[in-house]
Amino acid sequence: GEFIFQGPYELARRSLPLGHILQLEDVAGVMMTRHDSARLQLACGDEAADQVLGMSGVDAKIEANARTYSFGRLRKGAIPALKHTLCWCQSRSSLGIQCDKPSDFGAFFGEVDLHCPEDEVDLNEDGHCERCPFSWQVPSEHHHGQCEISVSRLMLFSLRIASSLLGFKHLFDLVEVSGLLTGQLNHVRLHGRRIYIEDISPEGQETVVTTVSSHCLWTFIPIPVTLRNTGHYLLDSTPEQRRRFWVRADGDSRLRMLDEGGRPSKFDSSVGSSMGYVLLSIPRTLLHTRFFFFPGYLIMLGCLGTTVGITVLQEENLLACIVWVLSCMMLGLLISMVMKWRAKYGTLAARLKLYTKNLQLKNPAPQPCRRGPDRAVTAGRTMYYLQPNILKPLTAPYKLSYAEVVGPKQVQWFVSHWWGTPFQTYCECLCEHATSTCGSHEPDTWKSTSYWICTFSNNQHHVEEEIGKSHTESSFYLALHSGFCKGTCMILDEHAKPLTRSWCLFELLQTIQLEKGQPDSFDGLLFCTRTGVLNRGASTVEMSMRIGDRLATMSLRDADATWPKDKEMINKLVLEEMGSFEKIDEELRSRISIALHACSAHVDSDFNRLFAKLAKGSAQDTGSISTAL
Repeated sequence: GEFIFQGPYELARRSLPLGHILQLEDVAGVMMTRHDSARLQLACGDEAADQVLGMSGVDAKIEANARTYSFGRLRKGAIPALKHTLCWCQSRSSLGIQCDKPSDFGAFFGEVDLHCPEDEVDLNEDGHCERCPFSWQVPSEHHHGQCEISVSRLMLFSLRIASSLLGFKHLFDLVEVSGLLTGQLNHVRLHGRRIYIEDISPEGQETVVTTVSSHCLWTFIPIPVTLRNTGHYLLDSTPEQRRRFWVRADGDSRLRMLDEGGRPSKFDSSVGSSMGYVLLSIPRTLLHTRFFFFPGYLIMLGCLGTTVGITVLQEENLLACIVWVLSCMMLGLLISMVMKWRAKYGTLAARLKLYTKNLQLKNPAPQPCRRGPDRAVTAGRTMYYLQPNILKPLTAPYKLSYAEVVGPKQVQWFVSHWWGTPFQTYCECLCEHATSTCGSHEPDTWKSTSYWICTFSNNQHHVEEEIGKSHTESSFYLALHSGFCKGTCMILDEHAKPLTRSWCLFELLQTIQLEKGQPDSFDGLLFCTRTGVLNRGASTVEMSMRIGDRLATMSLRDADATWPKDKEMINKLVLEEMGSFEKIDEELRSRISIALHACSAHVDSDFNRLFAKLAKGSAQDTGSISTAL
């Protein structure tokens, strides 16, 4: 054989993190040339060791002076973070050494310990570097291949979570997406904040909206809004008709309604609601929403900006960033939805829930019954408020009328009324009528009197079925013409509002027909007021005079309806049955005149009785004085 003493001298052991450049300078040795080769391998001359890790070493570039070896940048993934050897080779064709495979590099001239970059660790001790599993961990300085908790990183991670959730929560608070659950992309809409309503009611000369929770709006400027799902036709905006209102914040949970000139806006007493929400546009939401004393959009941008900054600082990879953002978006959306769901229901919803439990105890299995006479009930807000806010939510699980849910009675009296009348007035008028009819003030006696009231007796979930295809199929007609109805109670105030509504005109027309067809069994039209039944003389002089003055100049031709088709149908029916509106006006004035005469006679009788009592008292006093003298 041949012994060759040739190659570089052994170098001092060195340590280097992956990602740095390895360059050896002033390499000394024997008989070295610029055509030599050098390689960084796991073991010199051992091809099998490199093949286990799937690598073949890193070749060096030898400079012209043959004393500088440059291995370039040792990149992660190209070479493991383990102990490597510096191996040298000089090509010798006679010995079959071409320096093209690891086994040719048999001359050892040093060691290099490659370790992971500062923020990575070799957890499995196989030379593969990776970040610690959790963002709050760093490679341990005392235990190789292990991670430990870093207080500073833990604080950054906590700040990142808080800022991400708060930022996305505020984003979904300010900009809402509706229609996702429908599954139809054409129904998906972006809009501004919804502020849920606790109550809408008049206060003095203005109308005030009370919100379920804090509305978080600035107080210094009026804001244009729309109202949705309040259940009142004068308030709600629809795709066909958009109603814009102006509001100004007055406290944390009150909004004063204004007109476009900034003056207080007041509706009539029929306008009220305890459901629905105030809707802001996206620009108005961003401009007018505040959280504490800061604009909402600044808090949102600040939180999301903090999240981006921490993410960049921690040098997360793109995939991890995407997963993090999507996770925080979903969690922020969930938090926003839960808080909105909790803020959606006010005190009325809780009271309705309690009342529903009581109804279930009283009538555990509500059953439908025939429309009309079998849906009477026993005997503030208006019907415009009660129907959407109380009656429909209460009856929604059954899709029945309120009368069917609480337990219906057979009709005794039909009630003709205007939905805008305060509900307290209904109760007082019907209590006066019931006690007058029964001749007793004992509750057990007069409370058994049953009344057919359209709001309670009609199925409000199927109104079109209650109206029917013709007037003879309507529940109103069926109740009046049932043969059980004793008369019509018209709820009147001094403005005689029921007679301005077309359906009350229809009920008056049917009452007139029944008076003529059933003179003995039907008591006809009774004018019921808060102080008593006018026909029976039980009303104050002031109330009687006001009603008489109002009806003296009123024409039923001016009666109106919510739906124009109802007005057309009823007007046509009046002309068919009566010939003209003048005729039905005469019939009405005749009946109110009879009622006012009864009231006048009753008042005269009361005054005569009072005068007699006073005269008798004076005579007794005179006799007593004479006896004393």
